[in-house]
Amino acid sequence: MKVLRDPLGRPIKRLYFKTEELDDRCEPIIKEFMDRRSGGFSLPIPTDEIIRMIEADADNLDMYADLPEGLDGFTEFFVDRKPRVQVSAPRATVETIRETP
Repeated sequence: MKVLRDPLGRPIKRLYFKTEELDDRCEPIIKEFMDRRSGGFSLPIPTDEIIRMIEADADNLDMYADLPEGLDGFTEFFVDRKPRVQVSAPRATVETIRETP
């Protein structure tokens, strides 16, 4: 983990984690969740399990968020409550929904 800095060298109040660090922190959490809820860990992790895990730890999960082009997901973290997670619907799904009368 490292603290990011602005162009003047002042610390920015955001954390940056390398992929390896995220893997080391997240793998035990996912394994424990699947052991408890799904009868054991397996790869690939089913999408339904990922959704259940986010729903258990998020204040709100919006799986059909209208996010800007190229942005697949966005999480807002708060001091006083659980995070809000937004996931962009696949473009094909959005177009199908819009064309359906």
